[in-house]
Amino acid sequence: MKSPGVALVITLLLLLCCADCLAQETVSAAQEAQQLRNELRQLRDREAQIQAGLVEIDYELKPENIERYFAGVGSTRPEELREARRKKLQAEKDRMQADLSEIAQERSRLEAAILNADTRVYYDSAMSGPGSSQNRMSPLAGLLVGRNRKVAAVVVVLMLVGVIVAFARRNKHRQRIP
Repeated sequence: MKSPGVALVITLLLLLCCADCLAQETVSAAQEAQQLRNELRQLRDREAQIQAGLVEIDYELKPENIERYFAGVGSTRPEELREARRKKLQAEKDRMQADLSEIAQERSRLEAAILNADTRVYYDSAMSGPGSSQNRMSPLAGLLVGRNRKVAAVVVVLMLVGVIVAFARRNKHRQRIP
């Protein structure tokens, strides 16, 4: 190496060319939209289960069904037993309705996020169409696509460390020569 300054300039140029490869890789908009759709499907399944549970509780809350529940139980205070059962079922019904309310809010948030992700997918596909500037990459940028990003990042970091070590040795060597 003739001059560490030249190596530094080359390293800096390489760093500028592949600065984005050092950043964390993000999930594509299409993958995010699919993941959000899966979450929405799971949320709808949960909502259906809760609604089925509410139908069952409504059935159990009918006075004749509460009486039937305690038909084989002997008690000196059957009214208190029926009232306790009714309160327990009502509390469970209220909890399930609160869960449905939370699910409705989460569903609207997910639907908005899906719409946003779909919009980004549309814009990404429009930006990568024929003749777009993204299709005209430099040869160096072409090396930094996909799996090669991590390798390029490691190479750049190693080059930077090499330049720093070279500067340190050069400065140490210059200090010895008076």
